[in-house]
Amino acid sequence: MNLNETRGRGQRLTHVWILGLIGFTCLLCLPGDWLPEWIAGNGHGHGMGWGKLGHVFGYAALSGLACALPIATEAWLAALGLLSAHGFLTEFIQTFIPKRTGQLSDVGLDHIGIVLGLSLAWLNGRLRGWRERRVSAEQPDDDTAREDEDADLLRHGQPEEVGRRVVP
Repeated sequence: MNLNETRGRGQRLTHVWILGLIGFTCLLCLPGDWLPEWIAGNGHGHGMGWGKLGHVFGYAALSGLACALPIATEAWLAALGLLSAHGFLTEFIQTFIPKRTGQLSDVGLDHIGIVLGLSLAWLNGRLRGWRERRVSAEQPDDDTAREDEDADLLRHGQPEEVGRRVVP
């Protein structure tokens, strides 16, 4: 992959991350009666509903994607800090939105999502490194392969094809 392709991929990932953050912010800040019942929940049912899982998976996706952005470490940490502040801010904003309630438990779910996304990105990096080391160990070195071919030619009495002077 050349430099222009890498730069283009990085710009696309950055745009996807920004659009994802904007879209997720809109979902979190919509009035409760604008959302489908299965997302809004409105306190019905027991356990964790789709809306609560949306907090975890949304922040996991955004933090995992932030790890893939081709940015410096400081900017990467700033993006994760922005996600953390975003979790607090959107819950605060929800206290002013009709039929929405800001909850600290949702901020906790947001941060569980951030940690999940970071963990998955770290695991992906470890697996990719392991896979690359494994493939490079399985592929023979070009010089080694050529030396093996030369040795085979010598063993079979064909020294003139080796390309160097050999005494039979």
